[in-house]
Amino acid sequence: LGSSVGIRKAKDREELIELNKYREQLATPLTAFFEIFDKKPSLREVSYALYKFLCDIELREKLEIRAAELRDNRMVAEADETVQLWNCLVDSLDSLVTVAGDTSVDARSYMKLFTTVIEMSDIGKIPSGIDEVLIGEAHSLKISDAKYVYVMGMNEGVFPKKAQEDIILGDRDRRELRNIGIELSPESRESSRDEMLYFYLAGSSARQKLTFTYNIRHNVSAFLSSACSLFNEVEEVDVSSLDSSFFVWSDLSALEYSLKIGDSELSKKIADYLEKRDNIGYFNKKDLVDGEYRYTGDTPIFDKNMRLSQSRLESYVLCPLGYYCKYVLRLEEEASAEATSADVGNFVHSFLENFVKRFVSEQIDPCDEEKRELLFDEIFSETARSFGDTSADPKNAALVERIRGNVHIAAENLVKEFSESKFAPAFFELKIGKGGISPVSIPTSDMGTVELSGIIDRVDTCEIDGKVYVRVVDYKTGSKTFSKEDVYHGLNTQMLLYLQSVCKTEDKWLLDKMGVKEGTAPIPAAVIYLSTKLPSPVDIAPGSDEEKVSKKLESQKNSLKRAGLVCDDRQVMSAMDPDLTGKYSPIKIKKKDGSYAYNTERFVEPSFDNLFDRINSKIIDVAEGMKSGNANAEPLKTDTRDACEYCPFYSVCRRKSYCEEHSTVLHAVNDDENNYGGND
Repeated sequence: LGSSVGIRKAKDREELIELNKYREQLATPLTAFFEIFDKKPSLREVSYALYKFLCDIELREKLEIRAAELRDNRMVAEADETVQLWNCLVDSLDSLVTVAGDTSVDARSYMKLFTTVIEMSDIGKIPSGIDEVLIGEAHSLKISDAKYVYVMGMNEGVFPKKAQEDIILGDRDRRELRNIGIELSPESRESSRDEMLYFYLAGSSARQKLTFTYNIRHNVSAFLSSACSLFNEVEEVDVSSLDSSFFVWSDLSALEYSLKIGDSELSKKIADYLEKRDNIGYFNKKDLVDGEYRYTGDTPIFDKNMRLSQSRLESYVLCPLGYYCKYVLRLEEEASAEATSADVGNFVHSFLENFVKRFVSEQIDPCDEEKRELLFDEIFSETARSFGDTSADPKNAALVERIRGNVHIAAENLVKEFSESKFAPAFFELKIGKGGISPVSIPTSDMGTVELSGIIDRVDTCEIDGKVYVRVVDYKTGSKTFSKEDVYHGLNTQMLLYLQSVCKTEDKWLLDKMGVKEGTAPIPAAVIYLSTKLPSPVDIAPGSDEEKVSKKLESQKNSLKRAGLVCDDRQVMSAMDPDLTGKYSPIKIKKKDGSYAYNTERFVEPSFDNLFDRINSKIIDVAEGMKSGNANAEPLKTDTRDACEYCPFYSVCRRKSYCEEHSTVLHAVNDDENNYGGND
């Protein structure tokens, strides 16, 4: 035992000596490196000290030894990358010194800078250049001795590119500026010569075959005519005359080709191949031919408990295929940089929300015009900043000014309504769903549920005979027509679902804020769409009659239209619009006999509860259609609406005649069907 312990101690002593030798080899240069930070060094000094440290530990030699070992093991790519590590480190140090060599640094800041530069470095093997395809523009692509070269776009104005003279500085101006030492972009003649050079370089780089392509509908490039005259054998091919197999370059094009050639040995092989591909296997061949589409993948798209927005719901109702293109395949149109109607809508929503919220919370007297105008200017200026610096863009400035006129009239109209109506705002931008009140949960036949989320622009309440009545309000920048027939078929249900969520809520904080007494529930009063679209502006010319102008302006304040549905209760109607003249609701009552004027009885709802049940039933049908995988091209059409008219996915469907034959046409619902006993 004593002998064994002695041997162990001897081995430990040898290991300690060996470890100490390694420690000294590392500690000595490392200590020398960190001594640089005893003073406040520059980045150049630290970089030199780091380079010296790497040399002292013989990093370069060790990397070369490691690379040789990798090559011996036939790991050539890894060996090449290992060799590049030294150059990468040295280049990174050079970059730091070049950019900020005289900057004072400490150890922590130097570490951050060095780490950043290293992370930007790229280490990899150089492409072999064998069996590769190079694609680029003629002026930037440097090629020589290529086996095949394709020069595309050989039309006048494309290649050669049309030389456009500067509308401010012409070629003569540029030459004069060049003579005094001011160099600008090339003049048009130089650009033309450059285009000729690019054409020569591209065309002369082909070793075996040179191919030009051009559009036969446009003028052929003069370069092409000159080039063809140099060759004895020139073959001209019309692309439309080529066999369809020439265009098979992807799974989808292969599928389309197999459908064209019909039943054959080749089409069967293509089908066998595509069945193994997940991205094409969802659609079988018959579906594509007939224009009928169905998702048949193993992975379900929808959860058992579905959460939908109104836009998704309505998209599916309008056309199942359009829904799948937008929300499942996520196809998108190219975005536009211009202000769209959605941008304007967001602007108006933001302004009206903030204006009304401040007006109500600060309890501004509707008769205090000065405070109203100050508030208007403040809120509008804040909202307008979302459009950026409008002074730099005349088009944007004009748009903002036009919006200003519209929202000012809308704001005045709302102020007037609040002073006359018994309904008062209780909530603004109230969320339904995550982060807000609980949405209505509609049970489906598969023991799942459907919930619709969204945001209510405004919720108003009014207490009548101890009962709290609720209406929901939505701001619209365009004209809004409301139709019960659309609602019965799943369109324009958003506000009614929101009203249902508020009136059937069990969230105590919401009930308390609305003033709902324990043991009672809010009663649905109305859904209102407030349109801020105005008639043409009042022309105030010099010398105009002030009284007439004032009457026209006052008329515009009362011209804002409201659409929607109101419960069949005259007391509630009067609470919204005391005169029942249609100023603040879609309902007008004749003073003579108390009957509804101008067919406004169509905006009266005898039973919101029955309507909610009917909407819920329709939503269940839509949800189950989604879950079943139905993605047919079945566009919805009415007398005023055609789902295909502005559909961005027409190029996907490609079945106009099919859609016309299989479209779902909505028919008007008669008044006697309001008992909800008719067919959908």
